[in-house]
Amino acid sequence: MQDLEVLRKIIREISTNFLDLPPAEIDEGIKKILGTIVEVTEVDHGYVYLFSADKKIIYRTHGWCSAHSSWLIPQAAGIAIEKISWLAEKINQGQIICLS
Repeated sequence: MQDLEVLRKIIREISTNFLDLPPAEIDEGIKKILGTIVEVTEVDHGYVYLFSADKKIIYRTHGWCSAHSSWLIPQAAGIAIEKISWLAEKINQGQIICLS
């Protein structure tokens, strides 16, 4: 039940703070929300990736690393989907990915 309340809190924060951001502040808003999600879920890292238009490459657009951790995945120019096809399949199915 406590997890549900935490999720509701995050959704409220996104709804009230993020949706009204001017375009110039959206990237910073994404970083802040990603940081909140990482901290609340007590994980070390959180990343946001976007697929290229042809869906052959993914690009990391945002990342968050907790204060007691270091970056696991370096910022890359792009990752070819063929190298991570199992991961791309899970993402396309709408699954949440947790790597440990």
